[in-house]
Amino acid sequence: MSLFASIIYVWAWVWWIVLIVVGGYVFSRLWIKLRQQAWISKIEWVNLSIDIPKENIRPPFAAEQIFAGIYGIMHGRNVVEQYWEGQIQEWISCEIIGVGGEVRFIIRCPKYFRNVVE
Repeated sequence: MSLFASIIYVWAWVWWIVLIVVGGYVFSRLWIKLRQQAWISKIEWVNLSIDIPKENIRPPFAAEQIFAGIYGIMHGRNVVEQYWEGQIQEWISCEIIGVGGEVRFIIRCPKYFRNVVE
């Protein structure tokens, strides 16, 4: 029996196993992505503006402490929350802008984290 015939013979017996494994992997990735998109679309966002006065005498260390406090929103997920409900780690966006010589922080966060950020 030639090598090519042997490969075809083995493939005829195991093609369905490969199909199940690849199909299961593709289905699981699509399922997770679909659930995550549905969960993200339910998040209500809020934009907060933090004005910094020109006479600010605090060192940059104070701003570092703000970001360290925001880090407290991180938390783990159990298997059901992650794979069935599609929950992911929420994120917060921070922009530093200058308007008319004033420095402002614009923070976009989920509505339920508003108290943590403020």
